Amino acid sequence: MGDVSKDVTAIAKELESSVEIVPRQPQWDLPKQYAWADVFIFPTIEDGFAVVLAQARANGLPILTTGNCAGPDMIQEGHNGWILPIRDPRAFVDRLTWCDENREALAAMVTDTAMTFESRDWDDVAMDFEAICESATDKHGTKQGLAIGKV
Repeated sequence: MGDVSKDVTAIAKELESSVEIVPRQPQWDLPKQYAWADVFIFPTIEDGFAVVLAQARANGLPILTTGNCAGPDMIQEGHNGWILPIRDPRAFVDRLTWCDENREALAAMVTDTAMTFESRDWDDVAMDFEAICESATDKHGTKQGLAIGKV
């Protein structure tokens, strides 16, 4: 799902008979798109914090990604996904094969991921940030003069 890079347009054309390529979707349609998936694959080489990882996790999907993104911060190996090496398509194929051959274990992982996901809104994030700031200023004794307020 998403845009197809110009440098892989020809490959995408070749795959049309066996792969459904879904164009970019509006944010409000994403839960519906995630609902039909069994796993979320993000084989990035370099991507910083990809919001799609948080979206996939919020929708209870086990994630297959690399260590070159926020995956290591969000994934507990074998619990809610796997961190795989970059530039190693065989590792992704092997993990997908495992998922296909272990449907009950994958289903349990989906259930556990959905049940343990902690939904947060911006108020939660602001309170956490405030607590971090207060903790940091208390440690350094510089709380005077620092204005901390809710966003």
